[in-house]
Amino acid sequence: MAKNIIKKNSYKKTTHKDVNYEALVNLGELKDGLRIANIVSCEDVEVEGFIGRCKVQLLRDGHIEIVQLAKRHKNKPIFRDDNCTFTLGKDGRYYFVFTMPQALVYELPTQLSCQALNIAEKVKYALMHNKKLA
Repeated sequence: MAKNIIKKNSYKKTTHKDVNYEALVNLGELKDGLRIANIVSCEDVEVEGFIGRCKVQLLRDGHIEIVQLAKRHKNKPIFRDDNCTFTLGKDGRYYFVFTMPQALVYELPTQLSCQALNIAEKVKYALMHNKKLA
């Protein structure tokens, strides 16, 4: 028999519904060393399934807590060049990210200065023409 409990989280201002039921849990390890938990319900209960990244915590008293992690919000780049992007972060700071394969590290000084200059010119042009950077 499933028991529904409505709770209010103190750290989040959202309500969620908990469904408690008895289940058998099989804890194991895969061939590549990753741990796996199979949970089989002992009762007839309908729970909406989901696919996502989760945090699983095995507590000392035998309880298992599985919490779905929030999806990471990625900002779209304001400007982009071959190996770099210019974005505005959630914290209100602008980020210039430059990436390059290890095999081409000898080109780093010229590519970095050239692409940074290209992005700086794009920012300067946008500011001169009163365009919003975001």
